[in-house]
Amino acid sequence: MALLFQSTGVLSAVIPFFVAIFVWTATYAALLRTKPFGEQKGLYSLIAFVFALLVFATPDLVRLISIVIPWFFFLMLFATLVMIGIMLVSPDPAKEGLKGFWDALGGSGGVTWVFVVIGGIIIALAAGSVYGDMFLSFTTSGQSVQPGGNLTTPSPASDSFKENLAATLFHPAILGFITLILIATFTILFLG
Repeated sequence: MALLFQSTGVLSAVIPFFVAIFVWTATYAALLRTKPFGEQKGLYSLIAFVFALLVFATPDLVRLISIVIPWFFFLMLFATLVMIGIMLVSPDPAKEGLKGFWDALGGSGGVTWVFVVIGGIIIALAAGSVYGDMFLSFTTSGQSVQPGGNLTTPSPASDSFKENLAATLFHPAILGFITLILIATFTILFLG
């Protein structure tokens, strides 16, 4: 979805402005909500404007935020549709509908952690997409194994961060480890 909007010439030129407006709005709202300096709306607006300018001046942050925003939108849309679906299926939504679903997730603390974990995964994947090739250059030193020599620095399989990440995540040892962790997690949940 984000790549669709970034591929057109006109929209790719205005995306930094939209990202700056989003950062200004989100920062201003967060400062108004937390009120770290009291009732200083002008100061909060100035701080939010400076944050928006800093993001606007950093193309990598603009790319990162323009990748993350659609995913968070779809996450909220999915959560809303799940809640509407539960309310429609439940015979008595006030008693059994969302309250039962809410309690099954662990109340407000459980729901918060679900969104924090999913949000962290979204941000980590977007950061890997934006900064991955830069970090790959730190790991390639050009050294290789000489016949009869010692391996001092492992070299990546390719020069593409995405290919190396996919090769690592879908390696049989990693998939087995993830399966083992999932089995252990569900065992603990169902036995506890």
